[in-house]
Amino acid sequence: MKKINLLMLLLGSLSLTTNAETYVLDLQKSIEIAKEKSYEMLTLYQDLLIADYNLKSANSQFKTHVDLQLTTPDYKETVNRFQDSTGIYFYPIKELSYSGT
Repeated sequence: MKKINLLMLLLGSLSLTTNAETYVLDLQKSIEIAKEKSYEMLTLYQDLLIADYNLKSANSQFKTHVDLQLTTPDYKETVNRFQDSTGIYFYPIKELSYSGT
């Protein structure tokens, strides 16, 4: 008796969890689902987007482009200090230079 009750309980819980939805599909609906969910269609769509970006890139090469490079002036100052035999410091070399383009 316990086995029958256990079996009935198991079958009852199994039937409650298997409420699968059923769809009635015609040919047009199945084609639409295949277009939306198919791996091949998704990859073809990505290829289409890549081709579109490549076309935009090729078209933009015909436009005028300006490249500008600026460098700031380079400032360099050098001072050398020497000490003579009496212990006095003097600065015989001073150099100051600017450069830039």
